[in-house]
Amino acid sequence: MALLECKSVSKDFGGITALKSVDLIIGANEILGLIGPNGAGKTTLFDVICGLYRPDSGGILLNGRSIVGLRPHQITQMGVARTFQSVRPLLSQTVFDNVLAGSLFGRGDYLHTAKAAEHRTEEILEWIGLEAKKNTRVKNLPIEHRKLVELGRALAANPVLLLLDEPMASLNPAEITRFIEMVRKMRDGGVSVVVVEHVMKAVMNMSDRIAVLHHGEKIADGPPQEVSRDRKVIEVYLGEQYGVS
Repeated sequence: MALLECKSVSKDFGGITALKSVDLIIGANEILGLIGPNGAGKTTLFDVICGLYRPDSGGILLNGRSIVGLRPHQITQMGVARTFQSVRPLLSQTVFDNVLAGSLFGRGDYLHTAKAAEHRTEEILEWIGLEAKKNTRVKNLPIEHRKLVELGRALAANPVLLLLDEPMASLNPAEITRFIEMVRKMRDGGVSVVVVEHVMKAVMNMSDRIAVLHHGEKIADGPPQEVSRDRKVIEVYLGEQYGVS
């Protein structure tokens, strides 16, 4: 059974179609790369899945249960967490408190005690490599560390599905390599991951499957090598120099 299933999901904003009858299945223990030009509807799809917007039509099922109409915090507690294209940490709070917030409001009753949440926070900080900066206020961190804080906060919520919106933007090659390793470890640990990304070599390398949106419609869905050779994907997004590689 699919972990998450979007069925003919559509969303308009003032007559502008952001999503048009999008069908998308995300399996258990899968890394899905979600790619496409700017304005293709990728972030809107994340927003609809997470409950920030309600789809105008269509359905969204998480483990077979509809999540349409639920509030964002309810969907988080069911196991869906996300990061944002423009990182949104609590800038005036410490690294520890940012990640702690995810632990306190995530999935699983065992996280709803202060002691359990603090323990999970320590584990996450060690995993993302920021344990030495746990008492640093986030506003004093560089952008790459702020991205890790946001990732840590999402992971601390104990998700079964993690949605990452352009997490590798502004990272250097070494940081991108480390990030790919982290995402694969998440997948191997039982978390399905959907990555919106424009760093094509990275997303093609890390993903088990690629889905492509264009003008709010899904135009391709399949293994990375197959999608990278799709003529329509090459024309509207990848370009010939990538498609022939």
